[in-house]
Amino acid sequence: MTMSRQEAMQSVVNAGAKLTASVQKGTSYLVEGKQDPKIVKDGKNSAKTIRAKELIARGFPIKIIHEADLTRMLEWKAGTAEK
Repeated sequence: MTMSRQEAMQSVVNAGAKLTASVQKGTSYLVEGKQDPKIVKDGKNSAKTIRAKELIARGFPIKIIHEADLTRMLEWKAGTAEK
């Protein structure tokens, strides 16, 4: 299931997470969706992905996940909240 960026952001906030506009040392997850060839920096990765990989290489525990992973995490969170 594909959701819009706005829907994804709202779902994440509803689940209790904090959103930031940039990748920082304190970032836990970076969610990658379909990359727009017009904005990728190296022909493959966005600037945020490149930054996250740099921080990961320096030892920061950032997880780069795909949109499908986010959907599964949100579904799990919703399922556990119902119990």
